[in-house]
Amino acid sequence: MLHDAKVLRLHQCFITEHRLGYHIIDRTDSDFIRGVTALLIDKRGKPSWSPDKLERVDDSHVNNCFTPLTQYGVREFSPCPFSSNL
Repeated sequence: MLHDAKVLRLHQCFITEHRLGYHIIDRTDSDFIRGVTALLIDKRGKPSWSPDKLERVDDSHVNNCFTPLTQYGVREFSPCPFSSNL
């Protein structure tokens, strides 16, 4: 993935960022939501991550974050009308 990013055009980078943000925040088991809740609402600052260790994050979980949003019925991000020229 990182090697692919070196050849992406600017509008493709924006689309990738949008996909990542969507997948990180919109998941029902979102670690982002757990972290915000633990820090700002519960004030305990100790979220229960899923998975609980980095070693347990598998490739399929990471690859899913780059899946086109159209598979979920969500429109892809379009930075501007002439974005294909960027």
